[in-house]
Amino acid sequence: MSELDGFRMRGRVYDYGVISPALTRPFSGSWSELVGLGQTLIESPELEHAMSADELVTRRGEEIARMLRGERQPLSDQEKSAILQHRISYLVDDLVILTWNAALVYDTPSGAQAALEIIEFANSQLLEFRYYDQLLDDRLAAIYARLQKPR
Repeated sequence: MSELDGFRMRGRVYDYGVISPALTRPFSGSWSELVGLGQTLIESPELEHAMSADELVTRRGEEIARMLRGERQPLSDQEKSAILQHRISYLVDDLVILTWNAALVYDTPSGAQAALEIIEFANSQLLEFRYYDQLLDDRLAAIYARLQKPR
């Protein structure tokens, strides 16, 4: 691993042609600063103390929802509920909330690393499926064009 502007850089290459880069750096600050940055969620002192997943969502659900949506303005109750209803916890002190393009992982360092690797792999699979979906669309369009030609 190397560093660039305080970020640790890592790349993972999958055998089906996907390259997954990762940039990480520690974060220390308040929840409002975290929402403002909207980027990195690593080692915040507020998150480090042993809080249950339910307590975290109760106390910080609004900020988590805004952060995951990348919004500075308060979200509607409907949008906040939509984001927070898809949370996943196995133990009382772990939590994953996924959105289309962002995730909050609240866990021990080793648990968080495992969750991040699963999310990274799922994203690489999604990219592969998008490729095959486009390939299928292109082939179907060619077939339809051939079928519509007069004989």
